[in-house]
Amino acid sequence: MSRRLNPLPQLVADRLARIHSHVEQLIWSRREGLGVEGSEVTEQALSAEQAASLDYTPVAAGEVFGPPQGGWAHRWFRLQLPAAGEEESGRRFLRWSSQGETTVFIDGEPWAGIDGGHPTCPLPDEAATLYLDTGTWQTGIWLGLHQEPIGAYGLRFDFAELRIRDGEAWELLWDIDALRQLSDLLLQDDGVAIEDVGHGYRPEHAEVSPLLRQLMRGIDQCCDAWVEGGVGGMRRATQALLSELPAESWQPAAALIGHAHIDVVWLW
Repeated sequence: MSRRLNPLPQLVADRLARIHSHVEQLIWSRREGLGVEGSEVTEQALSAEQAASLDYTPVAAGEVFGPPQGGWAHRWFRLQLPAAGEEESGRRFLRWSSQGETTVFIDGEPWAGIDGGHPTCPLPDEAATLYLDTGTWQTGIWLGLHQEPIGAYGLRFDFAELRIRDGEAWELLWDIDALRQLSDLLLQDDGVAIEDVGHGYRPEHAEVSPLLRQLMRGIDQCCDAWVEGGVGGMRRATQALLSELPAESWQPAAALIGHAHIDVVWLW
């Protein structure tokens, strides 16, 4: 079916941004609160085996602990994880909301790290007991607005949730992110970019590059696919559009290597 060209392509970026916010709301298909127990704050670092022998009591949402403004101490937490239900395999994540930096342990082994910039971690399908070592500090000075500073009464525990992630919505989110970054770059190159997505004047696309015209038309069609087919329909459309936009033949191939920046030792 042929589609009518959008007479106002300068509004397409706003349209995509609006859908992006809707997709973000669909990432987690289910959220379930988890009961948490906590130990006393300890000055020394403990092994997972030592932590298992501590005394634990229920922790309430909003409970504060640790030294004012933080410090070099630890508090261990414990929670029971049920087995995955039907159609939950590979989709379960822990959302941990507490200031500080946390290492999750399963069966005595480090499983994942959690901080203000990375508040979730994947979970196994099997039932398990999770031990969480929360350091009463914030060394991720790059986090900025992503985390709340530790207050005058110490750190605060807010909640722990078991979340089920919608894989298709998650993949669509990153397709949209790639299209938004590319369109922002081309809009800037052609001098028709705007500072913020919201209300206000949008410069016309009367004299822009053919690539930007092609991209905006494709994005508009992806937005139509959202209206007609939801997450699945738009994902098929974004994948098709991205496949039509290969890199130039002169672009070099890049080999990527993962790197861990250890903020814990930045004071060295």
